Amino acid sequence: MAELRRLAEEEQRPCPKLGIVLCAGVGPDPGRANAESAALMHALYGTPPERADELAIGGPPQQVADRIAPYLDAGAEKVAVLSATLPWSDSWPMLAETGRMLSHR
Repeated sequence: MAELRRLAEEEQRPCPKLGIVLCAGVGPDPGRANAESAALMHALYGTPPERADELAIGGPPQQVADRIAPYLDAGAEKVAVLSATLPWSDSWPMLAETGRMLSHR
């Protein structure tokens, strides 16, 4: 992000906004939530299973917030989360809690 800011300043242009879309499984069982996240990445994007396992974000709200925080620290201004937890309505309250945790950092 620092490089992007530097280039924008050199050209006297506004710095573009940076965001990211992440797949995450939010739930009390981190193993299951990670597996759901990895499966969603594989199904949607064809991410190889081994790589999807490495990238998987899953667990209770605090654990998910801890995994998302580095993207915010790197300069992401917006984060969209694709819920890997089914039914989705079960994950919404937990995703909202994750968002509250991130907004108070």
